[in-house]
Amino acid sequence: MNSFQQFKLLPFIVDALTEKRITVPTDIQARIIPAAMNGRDIIGKSQTGTGRRLHSSYLF
Repeated sequence: MNSFQQFKLLPFIVDALTEKRITVPTDIQARIIPAAMNGRDIIGKSQTGTGRRLHSSYLF
């Protein structure tokens, strides 16, 4: 995925990300967002600086 818009997130979420100039999901975000939106439980692991905190801050 090359845009948060492709995840069909609520518009205010995409707008908030865009306002912060965050338009391209990181690898961990691209993997976890679809699973979360399908109601799946998630355990993710990634290195520091890969967008984990941002993902949970904006989307949960």
